[in-house]
Amino acid sequence: MPGTKYRLTVFNHRGKPALSVQVSTWTFLVVPLILAVLAAGDAFLFKYYRLYRQAETTELLLQHQRLDQGEDLMRQAFQVGSIEGSLRHIMDFNAKLRIMLEIADGDDRASTLAGAPRSTRGLRMLPALYGKNLMRNLWTRLGDLDETMEAEEIRQQNIAHAVAQQLETLGTIPVIMPTQGRFSSPFGWRFDPFTGKKRFHKGIDLTARVGTPVRTTANGIVTEATRSPSYGNVLVVTHSDKIKTRYAHLSGFAVKEGQRVLRGQVIGYVGNTGRSKAPHLHYEVQVSGAPVNPFNYILQ
Repeated sequence: MPGTKYRLTVFNHRGKPALSVQVSTWTFLVVPLILAVLAAGDAFLFKYYRLYRQAETTELLLQHQRLDQGEDLMRQAFQVGSIEGSLRHIMDFNAKLRIMLEIADGDDRASTLAGAPRSTRGLRMLPALYGKNLMRNLWTRLGDLDETMEAEEIRQQNIAHAVAQQLETLGTIPVIMPTQGRFSSPFGWRFDPFTGKKRFHKGIDLTARVGTPVRTTANGIVTEATRSPSYGNVLVVTHSDKIKTRYAHLSGFAVKEGQRVLRGQVIGYVGNTGRSKAPHLHYEVQVSGAPVNPFNYILQ
């Protein structure tokens, strides 16, 4: 009967009662049920734990694959960046050639280096800039590179054609550094070191020790070898009916007026004469009587 009570007694080895428990019929029904539920719960938890571990392992594998793919994309991105940098230098070099050969357009004059180094911050910030769209941007950049190289190849052909036409006059185009020195002042508007007022600087300044050789940057004839209050000892070399170069603040001359000179020939020496605060060479390039940026006429 469900309400019947039973007494369970455990005897010791001497036959005396050691433990006596009174239970009802319900106990015999509930205990097996609880044990069955616990067993079923253990089986479910064990199965769930196995599934969880499998999912965790799969997730770790996927994470490693994503990391490997990301690192590979980053390596490719930096390789593309390196190619872009090399192409920019080639384009700058070619732009200078086109300026010298007088076949340049506005884009050429805007793209030349003009002495300023390009920043690499864009490469360092590449992961943050592109993020999940890195692959798409890589394909876009590769497509742009392909188009740019094709366009630059055509422009190089224009250079080759111009060189063939102007071969005889190439020796009269300035292309080298006039002296070994440190660039200290750019072409264009600046604050005058004497007055502090804004004034247009017609050339570039190269700081060097007194006596450092100064070389003519192209073939020509020395048309001025004089001294002036502002330029000090100054030389002017006429290279063609359009191009002249000026070398100022010299300590002395190595040539005389009317002398024919060849590119790379020593014509004077760095000094501190005239309106100058420290030893340096002031170098100008004039085209059709107007000063132009000398950096567009330096290929070194």
